[in-house]
Amino acid sequence: MRSPVLLLAATLLPCLALMSSAGAVEGAVHPASTKVDVTAYPWSAIGKFNNSARGSCTAVAISRTEVLTAAHCIFNRRTNRFLQAGSLHVLFGYDRGNYTHHALVNSYVLGPGYDPAKESKTITSDWAVVTLTAPLPASIRPLSPTSGIPTPGTPLMTAGYERGTSHVMTADESCEVLPLAKASGLIANDCHVAQGASGSPLIVMDGGVASVAGIEVAIGNHAGKDFALAVPVTGIGAALPHQAE
Repeated sequence: MRSPVLLLAATLLPCLALMSSAGAVEGAVHPASTKVDVTAYPWSAIGKFNNSARGSCTAVAISRTEVLTAAHCIFNRRTNRFLQAGSLHVLFGYDRGNYTHHALVNSYVLGPGYDPAKESKTITSDWAVVTLTAPLPASIRPLSPTSGIPTPGTPLMTAGYERGTSHVMTADESCEVLPLAKASGLIANDCHVAQGASGSPLIVMDGGVASVAGIEVAIGNHAGKDFALAVPVTGIGAALPHQAE
């Protein structure tokens, strides 16, 4: 069966078809999210990722000099090219035009084999590790990547800058990993996501410490129920730092 998948970039994108042999999805994408304090941990590690093509997504700091986002956030569909690093920047603590830190981009590494023309087939490589021109300030505490993929039922949180509320950060603080068999190498979850949320982190809390299990990249539908899809950080491998500094 083919289930429609919509990438989560802030610009309007066509629906894609992702081949799936998944069973029934328990639960659905949550219908709403709430505004959070962008200066409070862990939300302070999440930024608004902007590009020169007038698009925006979400990114999360995983070290003092690196952020993680979706690869399709760096692709310009009008020119059919990936954007230059110098045209990208991240605003941390962004809220209604104000922000606490403006980070410029030096370079980035894309998921191997990611092809915007074959998104449904290369979606597990839809990630980018972005290196900043200067270290982030001490006020921004990066979120370490998890060492494994969370199991179904694991509590999650996510936050980002979605279309419609793109000037404030909103979060879903009570979602979870779905027991969706064969989610094509992705983490199926019921967190609230919408366009603009690409690159939003899937956050796992353990003893008050937040870590990133994956980044949201798409919305899927199976048997009439919506669910979110995230690229697990374990699939990003050597491009990730060993730990947040």
